[in-house]
This record gives sequence, C-alpha cells and structure tokens, in this order.
Amino acid sequence: MSYSSVVFTLFLLALATVLIVLWLRYRSQQTELHQFRHLADSAHDLIWIIDTSGRFVFVSSSVERMLGYRPEDVIGQPLDMIASHGSATASYHEIRHVLVTRTLRFPRTELKYIRRDGTSLWVEVMINLRRDASGQITGFYGIARDIDEQYRLRHEMHHLAHHDNLTNLPNRTLFFDRLESALSRARRHGWQVALLYMDLDHFKQINDQHGHQEGDRVLKVLARRLAESLREEDTVARIGGDEFSVIIEHLQTPSDLNGVIEKLRQSVQKPIVTDHGHYKLDVSIGKRIIDPEPQTHTQMPAPETLLAEADHDMYQQKAARRRSGEQA
Repeated sequence: MSYSSVVFTLFLLALATVLIVLWLRYRSQQTELHQFRHLADSAHDLIWIIDTSGRFVFVSSSVERMLGYRPEDVIGQPLDMIASHGSATASYHEIRHVLVTRTLRFPRTELKYIRRDGTSLWVEVMINLRRDASGQITGFYGIARDIDEQYRLRHEMHHLAHHDNLTNLPNRTLFFDRLESALSRARRHGWQVALLYMDLDHFKQINDQHGHQEGDRVLKVLARRLAESLREEDTVARIGGDEFSVIIEHLQTPSDLNGVIEKLRQSVQKPIVTDHGHYKLDVSIGKRIIDPEPQTHTQMPAPETLLAEADHDMYQQKAARRRSGEQA
C-alpha cells in the first residue's frame, strides 16, 4: 500500500471517529432534550426558557392550562406577550443588568401574567442563568408557579389591616405611615406639609335619632366626598367615629391651604340625601403646618404629637365658633 493510500485511510478513520463522536454527542443531547421536555411537560408549573433578548425559546405544555396559549403560540414571542406592562418592564431591566454585571439579582420574584382572555394572575418565578459550554450567558430558565389566590389573599389582609372597614379610607396605622413618608419627602425637598384634623358637628344626633346604620351611610358619603376633594398625592383618613385627618403635601403658600380647607368644608356642608333622611352637616377643622427647615438642628415632633396639635387647634376653632354664636 502506498504512502498516500495510508494517509487517506487514516484520514477516513479520523473523519469517521469525529462523525461518530458528534453523532453520539447529538444523540446524548437529543436524549437530554427529550428527557427535559418530558419532565417539563409533566410538571404542573410553567417552565420556560428565554434568550438574552427576552424571547421565548421553550415553554412547557402547562402554558395552555395556566394562560390559555399553546406552546407554539408563545415560542419566538417576547416575554411581554404573557407579562403585564409593569412585570415586563422589570424583567427587561433585569436582563440588561445581568448582561452588564453577569449576576442575577432576583433568583425568585413575583410577576403578573396576562391570560389569553385578558384576565390576570400572579405567579412566583424561580429564575436561573442559562450558559453555553464556554460559560457565556445565553438566556434564562424560569419556573412559574400560580400563587394568584395566595397573593390576593395576602394583599386583601394587608388592605384590611390598613384601611377603615366602613369607609375604605386609610386608618390610623396607614395614616401615620404616610405622614412619616410625607415628612421625609418634605425634609428632602424643603417644602411644607399641612396636617388637618376634622370633626363633624352634631353628627351624634344622626346616630341618636336615626340609628347607627343611618349614621354609617352618611359617613360613607362624606368619606367619598372628602377623598374626591383632594389631590391624588394627598391623604384623608378616618381617625375615629366622626373624625378625619388630612395630609397636604408640598404646600406652597398659606392661601393654598385655605383653599383646600374651604373645599373640604363645602364637601361636608353639601346636603346629604339617603333613603331614610335628608341631612345638612358642618365641620370644625384644625390645622398644623409643618416646616422641615427649622427642624434641621432639632428633632422633628413625633407624628402622634403633630396630630394631637392639629386636634387641639380644631377644638379651639370649634370653641371660637360657639362663642361667635355658630352651632359647632
């Protein structure tokens, strides 16, 4: 056998060896892929893989049960096909962070998904990085579990713990949380905060003459009116039976506050008509203006103290109205 024939034979053997190795590796990968698909499709949770652009390269068949889509509807589509705007925005931001820092900040998170019929559900997602043989990040693995019932129950309990059961306004707990936040923002930006304390005049007569159920109806009407009289960034809370308190942020001038007080007073004075009666009420309003700048070198009074000061001013206003002959 000539030298060239030997070389050619060795080349064929080497080529055959490479092909066999590649074929065995392909078979192994196909077996692993088949096993992965079988495992994913038998899972109750939704399993997905996305690439670094946020497009799905794999979704398990449970996507149809959970969201109403077939896998082929989702594969190749961006993640905002099934994620709400807020959840999709947060997800894209995290993808960009991972590609820059090579680290995953949130291996477990909660996202809002949108079903095919437009309804929503909350899921808990466990996420891991997908890498190639060289260690480069090529995408993300995710396992999404339906926690919609638990999520809504948790938020309902939180809402009940921080809102008045009758009027659905913030209660004392949430009010003080918001007041502390408002004071913190005021210190940062240097603006004033106004605290109002409101007490309905002669409301007890409605309860005594018409019963507490009728009084509750009147309180619900007034609570809605007070909330509608304020800006979105302001807060009105029910502090007691017929007592409300208001936080007014980034106050510019005293005249601005006078305008707010007058608007609140008019919302109370407007006649209230129910199926059982016709009522005309009035209100006594105390105020406490908080300027954060003079507090730079001294401790800011506690929120409870500030509310008590507004309450004291309210009783002074009520007493002054009585001395002037008004019914208060």
